[in-house]
Amino acid sequence: MHSGKLFAATQGSITTIMSLDRSVISPEMATELADLVIAGIKRATASLARDYCEGREPTPTPGDFVMMLDGEGRPRFIWRTTEVMIKPLSEVDEAFAWDEGEGDRTRDWWVDAHRRYFARQA
Repeated sequence: MHSGKLFAATQGSITTIMSLDRSVISPEMATELADLVIAGIKRATASLARDYCEGREPTPTPGDFVMMLDGEGRPRFIWRTTEVMIKPLSEVDEAFAWDEGEGDRTRDWWVDAHRRYFARQA
């Protein structure tokens, strides 16, 4: 769907356009993650609190609309934020790891993968 149609579908209320950092995630991985969302498997996401410091993205809030771009920069879908939790990586639970929909969907897999991912962002 053309980005103008996606924007019109939310009556101009998109608060963020999300494009994954290509220095950390390949275009193929960005498209794979978008595909997981479209398939209904990936229903949560995580980021570093520092991504929302002054001069960066606004801190997400429930009700926000976010347009997700794939690895080619094409709009794939819009999600609406329903909940925001801020907590240490050590407090991520099995339910959140499952909802993230990546790997084998266990907490152990999620923590290992995200420690590596967040380290690449540092």
